[in-house]
Amino acid sequence: ACDAHLRPDLLMAAWRQRLEERGVEFREQCEFVDFVSGGNSAGEKRASQPSAGADATTIRTSTGDIQADVFVVAAGVWTGRLGQVLGASLPIQPGKGYSLTLPRPKLQLQVPVILPERRVVLTPFEQGLRLGSIMEFAGYDSSIRPRRLKLLTAAAGEFLREPPAADAPAEPWYGWRPMTYDSLPVIDRAPQFSNVYVAAGHNMLGLTLATGTGELIASLVCGTRPEVETGPYALKRFGK
Repeated sequence: ACDAHLRPDLLMAAWRQRLEERGVEFREQCEFVDFVSGGNSAGEKRASQPSAGADATTIRTSTGDIQADVFVVAAGVWTGRLGQVLGASLPIQPGKGYSLTLPRPKLQLQVPVILPERRVVLTPFEQGLRLGSIMEFAGYDSSIRPRRLKLLTAAAGEFLREPPAADAPAEPWYGWRPMTYDSLPVIDRAPQFSNVYVAAGHNMLGLTLATGTGELIASLVCGTRPEVETGPYALKRFGK
């Protein structure tokens, strides 16, 4: 009863609107290719002798170059694929989860409910009820397995007084949680560059840790004293 809950998609839409009102530009369908430092890409430097700690001046993307003074890599599970570019070991793996959003039942829950026997969470929304669960380590698999969704409805049917109807319209979804083996995120400067930072690997607490991560990244970028110790989130804990 003490837990807050919300619809992440509505939160993200609201955040985007507020940021665009403040002049933030979003570029979609824009794939990252490489960092550029001193006129050469990080890939070209790796082929010769990397100079760790140089300034990145530009990122190359599939839609053109983007210049900036500071770069923050907050790419979720995809951050794990950028270790070589960033000059660090980044053991971030996708932990696949599923959810199923159903129409609002007549007898709606008032607070989120965890069914520990079935490892399923029921989250009530104003317009629906979301069933969520599963931790599947299957790489970057984007398929939605019907068997997994049936596990959600079967579990809910065991406990709800109004079980989900078999023919009820439902919104299936999957997502990749950015998992680290020590369950801690990575919030640190990338060794390869003096002005590139990483904020990723938040496991199952991305929303919960979002504001704290923002505070830490702002401290690192601005050179101010962080509110909390940054050592537990450093890249060096993974080695090279």
